[in-house]
Amino acid sequence: MEVKMGKVVITRGASQLSQEEIMAALKRHSIGDWGTVCEEDKETNNNAVENNDGMILSAYATESGTPFWIITDSGGETTTILLPEEY
Repeated sequence: MEVKMGKVVITRGASQLSQEEIMAALKRHSIGDWGTVCEEDKETNNNAVENNDGMILSAYATESGTPFWIITDSGGETTTILLPEEY
């Protein structure tokens, strides 16, 4: 499974996170490892990838415990790295 991610952008808050942890999470997101999302969201993500239609949301946390999300828009044109409170 491979996610079409398009242009990758990062919010101001998420840009303060470790670049190494962000890159590792982007790699996970790109291969369909959705992190800590619930089972329903995993199914939704898998369907979005299979049908090339629908938003894809992954949830991760840094080693220090700061949560962050990676969201690929429907159609895979843009992927955004953000903190949950920036949504």
